[in-house]
Amino acid sequence: MLQRSPGLHEAIIAAAFTNGDKDTVIDAYLDVLDYTNEISKQETFFKVLESMDYKEVTDHVLFGHVKEQMDSRKLDCRLHSAVYYFNANGGLTAADLINSIAADSTAVPNSELFKSQLIGHVTDHTFKVDGFVRDKLV
Repeated sequence: MLQRSPGLHEAIIAAAFTNGDKDTVIDAYLDVLDYTNEISKQETFFKVLESMDYKEVTDHVLFGHVKEQMDSRKLDCRLHSAVYYFNANGGLTAADLINSIAADSTAVPNSELFKSQLIGHVTDHTFKVDGFVRDKLV
């Protein structure tokens, strides 16, 4: 049976993320055979989520899988979930998640995806967003 070195995919994901190669980050994540044993660091999931792009296409299955893996490990995925829901026409759910994060007073990870694909859209008045949703998010 084929055996891979422990941490191989995490190393590939980390190197690709550092080099800005989002496609390789996602490809390496999808190449994992046993997520329970091959992915051990929270930051790996963060890197995969940060590599997603909602401008061209929303990969619902990939997001759902990463979120499921994080939920099973009791890792917080609310920030990236807010971005996902906002871009999947779930603006009120995104607002609820952001309010939930704010109520916890927990440290929020520095997310370029959150800045560009949620906050950037909310503050850009040329971007079409329901007025009620925009008010809830601002």
